[in-house]
Amino acid sequence: MNKNNRIILFALALMLFIGLTSCSNLPSASQNEKDLRTKIEKVSENKIELIQFEKTNAIKEELFGVKYYTISYKGKIRYKESGYLYVNLLGQKKDRVLNFTNVKHHSAFSLEAFYDIKQNEEKNIIGNIMYTKTENGWLTSNGNIKISEEKIVK
Repeated sequence: MNKNNRIILFALALMLFIGLTSCSNLPSASQNEKDLRTKIEKVSENKIELIQFEKTNAIKEELFGVKYYTISYKGKIRYKESGYLYVNLLGQKKDRVLNFTNVKHHSAFSLEAFYDIKQNEEKNIIGNIMYTKTENGWLTSNGNIKISEEKIVK
């Protein structure tokens, strides 16, 4: 094999390698953990912290030309202060683990419940994070967080 053929073969192999690695440039488990941590801290106004995270599954799909990447996870959170977990039984929010308040206020016309949360209480959580592929990379678009032991009801 002459020198020119080796250069061409090397260039083709390099382009193939770059093409394959750039296609698999998905958000890493550490990025997933960082995104979940940021969401929890922001929505809870820093009253809840993520103390454990494990990516359990992932799926990459495409719909009408839009690429999606959804990861499933399990983990553990800790409430930094005492308060109440608010649950509206009619219009249940998907992130009910973050419906944390210091004030117990009942409305006369809705079905709602408040569960006591003690400072440093820990809860196991499960959920998913969905990413959408954009020109600037993968962006989180939505997801949910649920307490995995559903025995919080008194």
